[in-house]
Amino acid sequence: MEAPTLAALDDTVRRTIRERLTDKTAMDVRLAYVWQDPGPAGPESKIYLDVRESPDGEFIAEGPQDLKVRASTLEGLAPAARAVVGMGSEITLGWVRTVRV
Repeated sequence: MEAPTLAALDDTVRRTIRERLTDKTAMDVRLAYVWQDPGPAGPESKIYLDVRESPDGEFIAEGPQDLKVRASTLEGLAPAARAVVGMGSEITLGWVRTVRV
């Protein structure tokens, strides 16, 4: 699947799952997304950040050594993390959530 943003991709995934349910009964589904901001070739380090949505609708990514960044969109998390950790690292972000489809 392709979409212009991660939020649009999430919407498309949820809609596709809902359309393919045979009995059309709503159910909770756990979705996981992983994306990378690779940085330079041969990165100095690799950092994994767990993503969650805050009650105010922003996204928060947390990682090692109390690294914590916020952004208003999922796409904004990688540049925010890059600003903190620098260009020498490969950044991987993971977002897992349960939604009703």
